[in-house]
Amino acid sequence: MFELRDDRGASASPASIAPTAAPVQREGLPVDPRRLLGALSRGKKTLLAAGILGAIGGVILAKTVIPRQYTAASAIAWEPEPPLMGEAKPEPRELRTLVDSMKVPGNLAEARRRLGLNATVDELGARVQVVSNEKSNLVSVAATWGDPDTPPKLANTIVEVFLEERMKHARSRSEALLATLSADADAARNTLSAARKEYNDFRRENGIADLPIETQVAIEQAAKLRAEADFARADAEGELARAAALKTAAGKLPRTTVLSTVEVRPQALKLADNESALAAAQGTMSPEHPSLAALAAETDGLRKIANSPGIVSERVLGRNPNLDAIHQILEGSSAQREAALKRHATLTELAALADQRIAKLSAVEGRATELLTHVRLAEAHFGDLEKSRARVADMVRSPVASFRVVDPAMRPEQPSKSHRRLFAMLAPFAGVIIAAGFLLARALRGARVHTARELAWWGKGPVVASTMWPENPRNIRDLTVDLWAFAVQTHGTTLVVPMSAGERDMADKVAAFLNPPELLDEGQVPDAQAARAFIWEGEDHGPELRRAARLADRVLVVVSAGAHSATEVDGILERVGRKGGVGYVLLNVGSDLAKLPDRAGDVGRFWRRGAPEVQRPGYEVSHA
Repeated sequence: MFELRDDRGASASPASIAPTAAPVQREGLPVDPRRLLGALSRGKKTLLAAGILGAIGGVILAKTVIPRQYTAASAIAWEPEPPLMGEAKPEPRELRTLVDSMKVPGNLAEARRRLGLNATVDELGARVQVVSNEKSNLVSVAATWGDPDTPPKLANTIVEVFLEERMKHARSRSEALLATLSADADAARNTLSAARKEYNDFRRENGIADLPIETQVAIEQAAKLRAEADFARADAEGELARAAALKTAAGKLPRTTVLSTVEVRPQALKLADNESALAAAQGTMSPEHPSLAALAAETDGLRKIANSPGIVSERVLGRNPNLDAIHQILEGSSAQREAALKRHATLTELAALADQRIAKLSAVEGRATELLTHVRLAEAHFGDLEKSRARVADMVRSPVASFRVVDPAMRPEQPSKSHRRLFAMLAPFAGVIIAAGFLLARALRGARVHTARELAWWGKGPVVASTMWPENPRNIRDLTVDLWAFAVQTHGTTLVVPMSAGERDMADKVAAFLNPPELLDEGQVPDAQAARAFIWEGEDHGPELRRAARLADRVLVVVSAGAHSATEVDGILERVGRKGGVGYVLLNVGSDLAKLPDRAGDVGRFWRRGAPEVQRPGYEVSHA
């Protein structure tokens, strides 16, 4: 029996045999720039000759074909008038419109008539150039002619005709605008009178002079009255609390109290008498006199007891004066409380009247504001119309063109800067560019692949080797060494496929290079897993080739440089039926391209067997 196994050796179910294709990444370059530089380098003589011929031809054409011209320019400045009511502010685009209108056929025909020129309107327009600068509002009118006298006349005449047309347009526009503004001003005056009358009647009916001021005064007055009423109520509450505290204090005081007392101190009186007698005795007796000594001793003893408490000899009782004072304070507090309550009631009533006034003013405020707004808008509108009408009336009397001549055109002293010198200077470069384009086109002719990097890009695979063999037989040794270096280190099978029938003999030799017999010792049996290369000898396209490519570990395509187009190389992967594991060998490389890289892409990954990038798609059939 047979069994389907996938690439990993596991059994494959019908649901798992849907192929998955990974995106192919390109390496290398679609066109090798060094090959193009080489093509230009080989054609140095051609480029040099083209530059010399271009320089000679440029000088001849500049002197014979390109004519000599004289140019004169007139400069005018745009000075727009301030916009009138209802008009937009002038924009830079308006200047562009005015500049374009300078060369209208009517202006050109009038200038031609005044100067008597023999030229069509189109020819005249081609000889006049108008350039504007939106930042400086300057307009330059340049005229070019074959003689030096005509350009200044033509430029100045174009400016004169344009300014005259602008003044005519400004006068007609101002007259029409003045008529419109006069009618609008009359209507605005009537509207203003009606608005004022309605507002005055409303104020008279409601008894107001200036509603905002009266409303503000009423609000401030009501706030002040409410604040004063709150203060009066607070005073009344304070007096009530004060009276309660005084009554509590009076209840704790006695009704009678000691009004006065008489205190007697006998020791102090006796001390005073002894001190007087001692002083007198000291003046008449000697210190040793016994009477004086006795009196002094008695005095000293009295001094020690003189500060002892006295004896109350008399006490007067009467009504407590603090009770009388508290009663007087209570009577005053009661009076103040009554006054505060009356003031609070009065202020509350006045605040209510102020609130009623505010409510009345608020009720008519919306209507009054609406009427006043109508009056102010009507006044502003009427004022703007009057100002605009006065300005337009001045414009009708003295129209302006909004342009001023800054510098009239003068007779040129020398021919204008023509393209002769530029043409002569660019002619050699043009010749070199044309020649370079020819050389590059010849190098890219047929979009053929010539280098390893180009082959890697279009073939979507690495280029393992490139050589000038067989065109240069001496390079066969280098190719053999390059292929042997990988053949001795890799395993698996390599299918060598020629790009076309012309590369079949070369493909045979490449396969032989990959299977060198001298790599094995005499009598040695080859390893079953050693690298083996097979040449494809069947049809260039078809299922047999794709089947063989899938069964091989890698596919090596032999391509001859310059023999195949990029589109042919781009279809190799579809041709062999693989998305990976396809490499290339490039043969017959030109000697001028021998210095370019001989490999491109990840060559090592191509030669590795069993790597995920080079696994063969599909399934193998095994015997169960």
